Amino acid sequence: MVTIFAKSSQLIICVYAINDRKSFEEIQRRIKYIKEECQQIYHLILIGSKSDLEDFREVSSEEGENLAKKEKMDFFMEISCKNGHNVEKMFFNALERLYDDEKLVNELISEQITTKKDNRKGNKKHNNNCLIW
Repeated sequence: MVTIFAKSSQLIICVYAINDRKSFEEIQRRIKYIKEECQQIYHLILIGSKSDLEDFREVSSEEGENLAKKEKMDFFMEISCKNGHNVEKMFFNALERLYDDEKLVNELISEQITTKKDNRKGNKKHNNNCLIW
């Protein structure tokens, strides 16, 4: 069920429909499976879609928020692709997390390069290096 792409993803967006209780139950099973199968999950996001169908809601916002907190997900948000509500904000928030990760990786790479140069010169000021890919 979890493809090689999911196993190597830095970001996984889990989506259910607020007007479909079964989709909410299914996304809970998928989140559990993802956490079991993926060695490292950098960012996991929960999205309740179809927020424009408020009159047909079967899953409360609180249920979505509670699931996201319980599973230690980056954030929870309700969106509507039909009217565009929160769609841009969702992608911005997701990309912001990836950008922050890229800055961290670049800093670590830079530190490792500096450390290698220092080590060649005989300077041992950095003993522990970390590189995240």
